[in-house]
Amino acid sequence: YHLKPNTTYTMYVKAEGEKGKVVYSSKPFTTLDNTSPKVNINIGDNVKGENGWYKGLSLNTEVTDNDKVKEVLYCVGKDCTPNKALNLENNKAIITLESSKDVQKLCIKATDMVGNVTNKCSNEYKVDGELPTLSNMNIETKDDVMEVTLTATDNESGLYKYYYSKDGGKTYIESNNPNYTFTGLDEGDYLVTAYVKDTAGNESEIKAQSTAIRYTSYCKKNGIEDFGDCLIATEAQNPNIDEAKKEIEAKGTPDFTKTSPSILYDEIKSSNVTTYSAKSAITVSDKYTFDKESGMFNLNFFSVKNPDEIDLNDGNTYYTCGMVVNGSRCSTLYEITSINTINDNGVKSYIINKLDHYSRVFSYDTNDVGMYMSPDSDGNSYYYRGSISSNYVKFAGYYWRVIRVNGDGTVRLIYDGKNPHANGESSSDRHIGMTSYNSYETDNMYAGYMYGNNDDGVITESPSEIDTTWAISLSSSTKYVFGSKYTYDKSNNTFKLSGDIIKSTIKDYGDVYNNPSYYTCFLTNEDGTCEKLFRALRSTGDSTMNVKYIEYSTTSYNQAHENINNSNAKTYVDNWYKNNLSNYTNKLSNKTYFCNDRSLSNTSASGYNNLGYGQNPTLYKAYDRLGGWGGSESTSAETYNPSLICSEKNDTFTVSDETGNGKLTYPIGLITADEVNMAGGMPGAINSLYYLYTGTTYWTMTPAFFRQLAGTAMVYTVTNTGVLNRWNSTEFSAKIKPVINLDPDKITFTGNGTMQDPYVVS
Repeated sequence: YHLKPNTTYTMYVKAEGEKGKVVYSSKPFTTLDNTSPKVNINIGDNVKGENGWYKGLSLNTEVTDNDKVKEVLYCVGKDCTPNKALNLENNKAIITLESSKDVQKLCIKATDMVGNVTNKCSNEYKVDGELPTLSNMNIETKDDVMEVTLTATDNESGLYKYYYSKDGGKTYIESNNPNYTFTGLDEGDYLVTAYVKDTAGNESEIKAQSTAIRYTSYCKKNGIEDFGDCLIATEAQNPNIDEAKKEIEAKGTPDFTKTSPSILYDEIKSSNVTTYSAKSAITVSDKYTFDKESGMFNLNFFSVKNPDEIDLNDGNTYYTCGMVVNGSRCSTLYEITSINTINDNGVKSYIINKLDHYSRVFSYDTNDVGMYMSPDSDGNSYYYRGSISSNYVKFAGYYWRVIRVNGDGTVRLIYDGKNPHANGESSSDRHIGMTSYNSYETDNMYAGYMYGNNDDGVITESPSEIDTTWAISLSSSTKYVFGSKYTYDKSNNTFKLSGDIIKSTIKDYGDVYNNPSYYTCFLTNEDGTCEKLFRALRSTGDSTMNVKYIEYSTTSYNQAHENINNSNAKTYVDNWYKNNLSNYTNKLSNKTYFCNDRSLSNTSASGYNNLGYGQNPTLYKAYDRLGGWGGSESTSAETYNPSLICSEKNDTFTVSDETGNGKLTYPIGLITADEVNMAGGMPGAINSLYYLYTGTTYWTMTPAFFRQLAGTAMVYTVTNTGVLNRWNSTEFSAKIKPVINLDPDKITFTGNGTMQDPYVVS
């Protein structure tokens, strides 16, 4: 009999004699189980590294018995005792080994129903899937020698090799040491890159820093006393200024559709789950693309949903750029793993668990780093581009970077701190403070460095309906205040609700009211005020409405752009000048201009009439030059044609009225978006290595557009990741980096322009 072990049976016997007598007998018994469970452990998915290490490893485990398995325990470690329950599915389980500095093995203890035990351990494995960290690179130069010192860590397999390059990563030198000295170097700018490798073969992100080698001052050696000529001659390494200019001009125009240095990125996915909180709808999609040239992620075919509306069990993986409504482009992408909804007295909020996808530098291209020529309103201007490291100036006790030699021969500088800072260094010392560009955003005039007077303005309603998805983030559970009337305070430019006051969620408004005669600021306080009022037309979802916005507006282009009032940015810059540079006015040019280009675009775009005043949706010329119009507000354009020419005298800000509008009190201003693009920045592309990167977001003085879908004036900024950004309204607070123009006829200078030995102007 083939009986099942550890089972009670009854044996029956029938005995029959020769004469037909029959006897029956029976006896119960229990079969024995002396067989222990079987345990098999095999290597599953794996990625082999170097030196006997794995970068990733899972072990396939199977536990069987001739009867039933009562309990399976496991542990992972160097020497461990199984103590964690292992959940089997069809007798199988997969264990993934985590990264560790120690040797690891998987140990299993399997017990059957009668107590038979099997203990089994796998072979020993070494696993390290974590990237080493290169946290700092320090460069010291002297004469023709450059010493590079790295600070790096690795908590698993340990640091193994160090790699150094002085040509932007084209060639690398392998070393066993965290420092390396390059010798016998020629004069010039160098982009130094480095990375480290751990014993398992994982490589850190590439770290880069630019520096310059200068033996002696080229200008002193060649008797060049004009500062602008000195910069041009040093770049071309030709003391004949006319020939040097021709050599620079012969380089042509760089590719402004790429950053400088041009950077390629690869995508990294974090293995650690982190969380963030949301209180409203987010953009979400089950598809995305990664742009290796910008390091940015784009959600494809995204929709706007409250987090609890996302079905994470439908077989798709969902991604978001975070809490920002209409945020479909980001430098860190969130892969959603789970969502917890919190309901506090009817007010919903969300805890979203996520895996981060982020970019990592793969390579650099420095071919177009250097000086180039472009016409400006005064002649030919010679501007610096990329990770230039020989444009440091010390003047008036502060450090500056040269933007360009202007067409009138003056030299344009941008403030860079009380101390010298390397390219790629993030520092709050690299600006003078923070302010909004203007106190308001609700009129085209607020895009001006100076702007007109709206005393004769009118209250205007936007010409078309707007979906709040594009303008404001709303909650599905919040009760907002609505009013049948409103009042306007002209002195403070604020609206206040009045008349029949109601409080309602967006959904309930649609179910109960849906009356286009109601107005709202989307506030919860009945006494609240706003500078932008909304006519509530109808709800289109639990957290979205169709509205028209209402603002107090100028009535003509001249009224909006007459230079009467100072912007907050201009006031901030002027006050700093008065307190810090007023003793140096005789060293600066009062004729060289700063351009606040408010000329209007010729581009025809849906919903934009380009009138340039009031609430009229308007594209300004810089928007065309720096990307153009791609068909929707979320689409970047294809062409880049930055210009240094300021076409309107009204926008050409100068102290002297001989060469401009004469509206400046002091010879100081801000950089333009065109100059940023020429220097190596561009919309939508991260660049932390060109000389204008500071790790902070700061203002330019270039208007971008008056946005149809939000009723806001937008001015270009340079973001904390080096992106040239056109999506900040004038009410946004950003840093200030002043710009001045040195007059070479009024100064002398020493030094060679490096961080270690800057041009010292006196």
